[in-house]
Amino acid sequence: VGLKGLDVTLAVEARDISPFAPLAGGSLPKVPPFNIQAGLKDQAGGYLVEGLKIKVGESDLAGRLALILDGKPPRIDAAITSSLLDIDALLPAGDEKASAMKKEAPDGEKRLFPADPLPLEGLKAAEAKVTVRAKRVIAGGAPIEDLSVDISLAKGRLAVKPLSAGLSGGTIGVSLDLDGSSGRQAALDARVNIKGIDTG
Repeated sequence: VGLKGLDVTLAVEARDISPFAPLAGGSLPKVPPFNIQAGLKDQAGGYLVEGLKIKVGESDLAGRLALILDGKPPRIDAAITSSLLDIDALLPAGDEKASAMKKEAPDGEKRLFPADPLPLEGLKAAEAKVTVRAKRVIAGGAPIEDLSVDISLAKGRLAVKPLSAGLSGGTIGVSLDLDGSSGRQAALDARVNIKGIDTG
């Protein structure tokens, strides 16, 4: 790993990214004003991003991220927190989201997910341990409260457990384990626990 002795503080702030369109070779999506701050330094075998603070419109993220590059495969450790994450406000407007969910199969059947096989080998390309804690998330017009999720990826096995959140006056808990370690087929164990959600 290069860049020994790296220890810098980064700060980026912008209200409009359209002036950078020529550098991107085309138009850029409209995004809310944003502010990004972080410290970046090298550590044994990789790099550490700490003091991360991202503010985009009313949404915010904070936390730390460690990237370990001297192992095979590389590893990412991250801990992210947020007081508000408004996904609806961050996504581009239009019907792209809906059209992407309605991919039509060659036989004319509409599917939520494509029939293409899962790229199981990709699960071995890296290892990761990620925690996310968000006080409030807005997605699809629905407010999600107190989101907590732990994600781990190791040796081709992806685990999301536990995932818990408050939704529509109740709670939802999810535990998911996807074992693609064989590289040929995957074993999925998914469990969902829903309590007190108002569906009316």
